[in-house]
Amino acid sequence: MILDRKEGGYEATPMGWDRNLPDSLLQMDALLIAPIGIYEYQAGEEVEVELICGSEHL
Repeated sequence: MILDRKEGGYEATPMGWDRNLPDSLLQMDALLIAPIGIYEYQAGEEVEVELICGSEHL
């Protein structure tokens, strides 16, 4: 996921699978780890992500 600072938090944008893995790893800010049985989220829904880098780098 790519994160952007917004008032009161962050906005997460999923990355597509059209990139190769090394490029994706260099650009992503966070990982979304969905619970078992959850297959999709709706736009605007609040989710919890694991940061790959410190929040000072966002």
